[in-house]
Amino acid sequence: MPHKRVQNILSTLLILLSISITSLASAQSDATNNAQLFLGAKALDKYWEPADEQDEFGILADFHEDSWPVGIAIGYFRAKGESDPAGFMETKTTELQIGIKKVWNNSNTVHFSLGGGLTFASLEASIPVLSITEDDSGIGIWLSGAIYWTIGENFDIGLQAMSSAAEGEYVSGTETAEIGGGHFGFTVGTHW
Repeated sequence: MPHKRVQNILSTLLILLSISITSLASAQSDATNNAQLFLGAKALDKYWEPADEQDEFGILADFHEDSWPVGIAIGYFRAKGESDPAGFMETKTTELQIGIKKVWNNSNTVHFSLGGGLTFASLEASIPVLSITEDDSGIGIWLSGAIYWTIGENFDIGLQAMSSAAEGEYVSGTETAEIGGGHFGFTVGTHW
């Protein structure tokens, strides 16, 4: 399917960009970089009921030079929802994100961030008992805010809220539906 090929290409580019930025940042002594795991929930548009509430996992990274007004942010999120009763309907989403992020260090232990950029989102919805599956992808935007605390030298825990919006065609291209959503969860990570 064409959108899966595009997603694979974007994944490869995202990984290459991440490696390049990390290499560049490690050569600079005044860089601040963050890597975090996200665990939380994603709420899809009500169009996707009864499987519009998803469990979500993500990987986030951002790279900052002291001379930069904002840093570069990348992320990958995967979520899955299931209807009640279980098995009637399932939804799966992925989002590849790239953008910018500003981090404010209120103290050595409390940090705030705001970010935003492009999201490459895909969604698969299925009704297994009827062997029906529909999927699509779209490009949109994301905005996020977070607070995190540093424990010890460089272990971080925090909270993050995010909204993403990407529209895709659904039901064989006859209708459009939102495949982004609201994200909220906990983060754990490190900085260097």
